[in-house]
Amino acid sequence: MLKREMIVRMVKTALSLLLVLTFVVGCSSETQTTKKKKKVIKVIVQSDDTASDNGDNNDYDYDSDISDSYTDGREKRPLAEKETDSAQTAVVPEYSVNVTSWNGPDGYIIVYPNGSRSGKAAAEKLQTYFKKYAGVTLSVTDDRSAVKAKEILVGDTNRAKSKLGTNEYAVSVLKEKLFFEGGHFAMVETAVDWFVSLKYAKGKANLVTGKTENFLAVVKKNYEYVWGDEFGGSSLDMAKWCFEDKMAGSNLMPCLRDENVININEGLCKLTAIRYYNAARPAAQYATNSSLCTQDTMGYKYGYLEIRARVPFKQGAWPSFWLVSNKALGNKLIGSNSQSLEYNVEIDVFEVFSSLNTVVPNIHKWYANGDHSMYNSGKRASENFVYEDYATLSNEYHTYGFEWTPEKMIMSVDGKDYMTYDLTKSFDDTDMDGFNKNLFVIFNNFIYVSDAGHTTASNLVNNDGLPFEYFIDYVRLYQIPGVGSLNFAD
Repeated sequence: MLKREMIVRMVKTALSLLLVLTFVVGCSSETQTTKKKKKVIKVIVQSDDTASDNGDNNDYDYDSDISDSYTDGREKRPLAEKETDSAQTAVVPEYSVNVTSWNGPDGYIIVYPNGSRSGKAAAEKLQTYFKKYAGVTLSVTDDRSAVKAKEILVGDTNRAKSKLGTNEYAVSVLKEKLFFEGGHFAMVETAVDWFVSLKYAKGKANLVTGKTENFLAVVKKNYEYVWGDEFGGSSLDMAKWCFEDKMAGSNLMPCLRDENVININEGLCKLTAIRYYNAARPAAQYATNSSLCTQDTMGYKYGYLEIRARVPFKQGAWPSFWLVSNKALGNKLIGSNSQSLEYNVEIDVFEVFSSLNTVVPNIHKWYANGDHSMYNSGKRASENFVYEDYATLSNEYHTYGFEWTPEKMIMSVDGKDYMTYDLTKSFDDTDMDGFNKNLFVIFNNFIYVSDAGHTTASNLVNNDGLPFEYFIDYVRLYQIPGVGSLNFAD
């Protein structure tokens, strides 16, 4: 009897220890899983297999170099608001994914259309993807090469042609060939961008099917699409963009290039101006992105440039969409800084000067001797665009357009032209030749802080509206065939 009681007590003690150990491990596991949350690109899976984003592209630890808040003697300064699960799940993807068996990429080559610059760039992006995740270096060639059984086809080649609509894209399997197709080369780029954002699994292929509802290959007056970015995938395409300090930061507001202030997800380029603290920069109270631009990648002359964006209209916000000629690809340069004219030009498609409802355009001349003139300087005045209903304006997407011909520049909002600049007449009694030189594109999401210049009591940030979210859905450049120029770094 005594022996039986001892055995029962020993069993009870062991069970108690097991319960305590389970609780401790469970708490530890919960702490580890909630410490760092992933930004997940939601996909629709149409098979028993699953597909997801590549964790090393999107698993960003916001707390790796900055703390949640700190006290500067007046207040605590929180970082940018982190995306919540509810906000993530509200996003409806424009594409679906079906995972299928595939015997690649070993032994495959990547083939793009002969003469297609975008096709080659997309092929090289796939080459990088398979090297990184599959450990295989694939050859890239155009379709003049001999046909092989194992090929990855990028766009319309002499092997296969897409039958998709202009705004549709897909990744499919044709016998053994993996086919990246679209009704337009911009859609082929989009298919590749989403594909390389998905997780690689050996012996499997992620088949993507989608469409961009508002994509047009031709817009008004026969303008045809020549360049742009739909911001698919999970990383910025550095073959199209670069960072420069076209608007310099300050001690209070450094300009950064990390995922706190710029990231690509949900089909958007997200520029976010935030409250900020970094022990290495104790004076900093805010942070925003360095100028996102095409200075090193693309310059053009004449065309119609359009973006669709959600722009912050808040106290202290200074978002902008602008272009300059200095250092634009295709311009003849003297030395390293100035082009072969007595002045450089600046085109402000819009700026929001701490306004709740108004976008302001302008054109400028910047002279080599330091002088400056602008259209809106007394002799003539630009016409601003004012939104009548603006209670929810900072959460709305609108299109902003810039049409440029040898004779004029036209600014528009949602297809409505509201300001036309006559380039045949000077606004400062000097020639207008500078407005016929190549330009490159720039985006900023600035904050009016006291040490950054151009700040007054009326436009100074008051922190209530932060973070300032400038989300760009797409950037698209159209040109009339044979009119103007388009220059790339390569």
